[in-house]
Amino acid sequence: MKTMIRFVLMSLLIGTFASAASLAQENTPVKHEEGGSGPIVVNWNFKNGAGKANLMVNPDGTYLFSGNDRDHKPGKDFDITLGLKSSEGGVILFRFAGDASQGVQWSKQGKSSILKDDFQTFAAKRDWTAAYHFSESAEGRAKLYEEREQKKKEIARKEREARERHDKQAEAEARAEREREEQAERAEITSQSQSQGSSSGNTAKDVANVLTGGLFSGLISLF
Repeated sequence: MKTMIRFVLMSLLIGTFASAASLAQENTPVKHEEGGSGPIVVNWNFKNGAGKANLMVNPDGTYLFSGNDRDHKPGKDFDITLGLKSSEGGVILFRFAGDASQGVQWSKQGKSSILKDDFQTFAAKRDWTAAYHFSESAEGRAKLYEEREQKKKEIARKEREARERHDKQAEAEARAEREREEQAERAEITSQSQSQGSSSGNTAKDVANVLTGGLFSGLISLF
């Protein structure tokens, strides 16, 4: 097992996967750090000041991945991944995803024989990067759909009433508003379809690609 980590991309996938289009995100450039023989500690403070992510890995292979984001975002999901790359090329990903409507707080802990056996290859010299994003939850998408349908009904009413009054200008304005709304709806559907098809909302894949220079082709899940 110790030898395998030098040749294979490995991951600790923590949490659930988000498939919706990304709405807001932040990532950090790859950090190059010298370590030692003690615990591996990574701390990342988000730029907006609303949260942070922390990782601690002990020599016995136990780890704690924790953090929070205090922003309340109803109808949104939160997805974060932090990746470590060892001095010999092994990559391990820590991930969490969950509902962000009341803010987010997570604390994931466990133990890995891989982290124990190859601890020094990560502790002595390592690269790390992380990324998070917010995306529409199923509830959020349903709410947006209802709001859009209601707006379309209101536009149709204005257009109909203008036609009945023989108000050509008001009718033309309502028609233009309807066409803009329909165009925006088509663009949103196309964007969501492309995002889901390419899995661009997957922070684990994004982080792995950054750490491997775009050579990432898949994940081997350990848990």
